[in-house]
Amino acid sequence: MINGVKHAVHGSFYLIVASLTTMTVLAVVNVSRAAGEKNKPTGLSLVGVIQIERNASGQVARVVIVNEKAKLPKELMDLLPKYKNTDKLARSSIEKLARKQRLFTEWEVNPVLQFQAGDISYWFEQEKSSWNVELQFFARRIVIESAETAEADIPSQGDLSALSSPVFSWLHKNARAKWKKK
Repeated sequence: MINGVKHAVHGSFYLIVASLTTMTVLAVVNVSRAAGEKNKPTGLSLVGVIQIERNASGQVARVVIVNEKAKLPKELMDLLPKYKNTDKLARSSIEKLARKQRLFTEWEVNPVLQFQAGDISYWFEQEKSSWNVELQFFARRIVIESAETAEADIPSQGDLSALSSPVFSWLHKNARAKWKKK
């Protein structure tokens, strides 16, 4: 905890969450370090902000990407699909991706969002391409983990889908930039 703000360190970037009455701000901050200095940051740069707005009952009402033009740090870029694989996925591959993104986790604040066998069937029947499913699952994980940190409720998988849409778009934009470099 830093000044009442929750944070987590992931490689060279911080995830910082500040909760207010009606919104939670999730900031991704890139940390620059001098060679050989693990604990002494030499600079910080804001990579992106995900704003989670809540209604009066504490449910997530809206998710907004505040800085859509920001580039993701290398550690997050490495988590995006390596190339635009248009193959359709087998049921077992969909389950593997869901497990990779921790979607089978029994969430503390949002237990209803824990993936079940029926969710794998749903995604299999959608016949979406590999890259699409991978980004969809990553976006859902970001939203769920943000909501969990903010102790904000997401009532259903349908609500999660709608709330994940702006995060999916942001990830997709960054993934396209990665694919162009290949």
